[in-house]
Amino acid sequence: MNAANPVTMRRFIISCNIERLTRVLNSPDFTDNRNYLQSLVHHYRQQLALFDAGEYGACGELGQELNAKCDGSCVDADELEIDGIETVLPTIILDPGPGLKILFVNEAFTTETGLSNGQLVGRPIFDVFPENPESSESECISHTFNSINQMTSLKEPQTLTHQRYDIGNCDGGFAECYWRMEFRPLLCVNEQVKFIEMVLVKLH
Repeated sequence: MNAANPVTMRRFIISCNIERLTRVLNSPDFTDNRNYLQSLVHHYRQQLALFDAGEYGACGELGQELNAKCDGSCVDADELEIDGIETVLPTIILDPGPGLKILFVNEAFTTETGLSNGQLVGRPIFDVFPENPESSESECISHTFNSINQMTSLKEPQTLTHQRYDIGNCDGGFAECYWRMEFRPLLCVNEQVKFIEMVLVKLH
């Protein structure tokens, strides 16, 4: 018997942990340690989102298949039409491939986050913007990734209307922030998702 693919096995274990813990939490007979178990569910959801984003990119395990369909008729990052992209609101462009790397940020985004173009472009988005360990209940990474996943699958814009996503500061802490996030697909001529446009409005 061939050994299981370690990548597939790791994902399977994380998914099983989420399913098992959620089933316990939803049991009417369970009353003890709910907060602790809920924190574990949040943790594993974050781990699954980070795993899928890193291994597969947008749309989870389907990301590689979707990218394969995006052939030479697609534009390259250097040919991205910046003129058609929102430039007043903070905006970034992501590569939907593994890592969800940042390809472009506008000036409004660097001003809002306090990070330079050099600190952002070329890096995976969840490496640049990790989750605040003190606010894991917001599940900002899993919610963001799930919206990107759904947008890529449906090829339709998706919006998080009020998402807490704290931004790290220079002293290693986090500033509490709430955002309206819109994810828009930028398609190839063959209607596959080539780029992901992410537009933000800071609420408070």
